Amino acid sequence: MATARAERRLAAILAADVVGYSRLIEHDEAGTLSALKALRRQVIDPLLDEHQGRIVKLMGDGALVEFGSVVDAVACAVAIQKGVAANQCDIPTERRIVFRIGVNLGDVIHEIDGDLGDIFDIQDEITAGVVGRIGPELLAAEHARECRKPHHGLDAWECVVRAVFLCSQLSEESSRKMLPLLDRAIGLAPDYAQALAMKGWITMWRAFQGWEDMRSALALARDVVQQAIVADDKEPWAYLAQAMTAYARRDDALAVAAVSQAVAINPNSAFAQGQLGLAHANGGRGADAIPCIDYALRLSPREAFLGDFQFYYAKAYFQGANYELGLSYAREAHRLRSGHAYPLIIGTACAGLLGDQDAAIDLLGRLKSLVPDISRDAVAAADPFVRNEDRARLIEGLARAGLN
Repeated sequence: MATARAERRLAAILAADVVGYSRLIEHDEAGTLSALKALRRQVIDPLLDEHQGRIVKLMGDGALVEFGSVVDAVACAVAIQKGVAANQCDIPTERRIVFRIGVNLGDVIHEIDGDLGDIFDIQDEITAGVVGRIGPELLAAEHARECRKPHHGLDAWECVVRAVFLCSQLSEESSRKMLPLLDRAIGLAPDYAQALAMKGWITMWRAFQGWEDMRSALALARDVVQQAIVADDKEPWAYLAQAMTAYARRDDALAVAAVSQAVAINPNSAFAQGQLGLAHANGGRGADAIPCIDYALRLSPREAFLGDFQFYYAKAYFQGANYELGLSYAREAHRLRSGHAYPLIIGTACAGLLGDQDAAIDLLGRLKSLVPDISRDAVAAADPFVRNEDRARLIEGLARAGLN
């Protein structure tokens, strides 16, 4: 069998998909598909021709388009957004088609020699890389566009866009600000699966940091997760939130199954791939966690959740008793996400077990500034490590570091 030989060149890639596609299809499948076909015929295809764009992959509600230059790609993206907005201006908001568009500059294939199976492998690799790298730019661009609008004028989707951006910051303040946005989105659209799921996810995240009562958070999260899955069983956030409830109950099987489902729905989600690593670390499989986090970083080295990936590494290396690396990654996670308490818990424990009193004093002080009433008992009760021996080492490290 011949080995595929690929010739690569630099090109601009435009990635586009429809916001709320599943909801639109569920509401009116025939009408949505007909409207998309009309938009492509009347607006999109003529603009692609005008700006010399070439469709390289169609993905249900989205597409990847190649351009010879970034200038052409950006000009086309702006023209498409204007054209679609004008086309849809008389359509009711709940049935309006809105596109997310991102542009990335990178290597692409234009000539391949070899086996057909190799060609498909290369195509999938390129698709994953492009989608993974464009994701953070889309998140930032959408936030920049929406943040200028007043809170009272936001529709449900705009509320979720703001909430996603705040989620990428992950601090006490940003997570607290997410909740009214998500509540507003749910009030406007009670079956908005992503809004429901993100409310459950962030409430559980706050409980793990020590900022919410775990029992109350778990009850709320389990309720909204079920609502989200009923509303849209293809929403990845529903399963990421379900995994958070599994962490709280130390249910390793459910945690891995839930995150695996999120990955299956969206294998290009760097965040979901990283969460699979966290699930393995919590379950006592630090060695299995590392490749998952490595893959998440390969998908998107500029991922908005990069600070969390460093934390996942810290937890995986702590589980594997490599406290030097655990401490190093915990410090980097704290540098990138200074409002996230849990990297400080892991870092403080690593420092305690290493006998590094300077690091222990420093990190413990930072931890107490974020969670003033933190205690070993509180950490022992809430920590999601499944194995008793992993939790015991964590508490021992915190005790040696001086935490009461």
